[in-house]
Amino acid sequence: VVTNAHVVAGESATQVVVGATSYRATVVLFDPSFDLAVLRTAAPLGPILTIDPNEVGRGTQAAFLGYPEDGSLTIGPAGISDQITAVGKDIYNQGAVTRGVYALDANVRPGNSGGPVVIAGGEVVGVVFSRSTIYSNLGYALTSPGVLARVHLAESRQAPVSTQKCAAA
Repeated sequence: VVTNAHVVAGESATQVVVGATSYRATVVLFDPSFDLAVLRTAAPLGPILTIDPNEVGRGTQAAFLGYPEDGSLTIGPAGISDQITAVGKDIYNQGAVTRGVYALDANVRPGNSGGPVVIAGGEVVGVVFSRSTIYSNLGYALTSPGVLARVHLAESRQAPVSTQKCAAA
């Protein structure tokens, strides 16, 4: 399972919920700089989504999935409005971090963090990690090449890693 590091930061026992059943999950990669975490679980999650190894261009139509405001699974429309190399802080608001990011024409809300951005056919092109505090229809997603590189690092890992401390809201 791929999600954002800020979603699992500070957790001592991570779970994945499918339907009404909770399943234990082990965080095997925690990258607070890139804001990505990879979990292992025995939860019955369905087919594995493919991650596109390439960036997609401006104007690409997509959808994003998530559980906004602790609600049920929702799918919303998204358009890639820009691809940028963003310089910012890590999830603890420290250090300079450079990441490949898509600006999304999308109504991203709290709870969409860690959800995939997919194109037609279901291929993942990004992972939602933030939204604009000024514009309601502007969200941000990590681009798939950076996500895929970290998923490859996590593929052979079984042992749990620290999720460090909680990230400030």
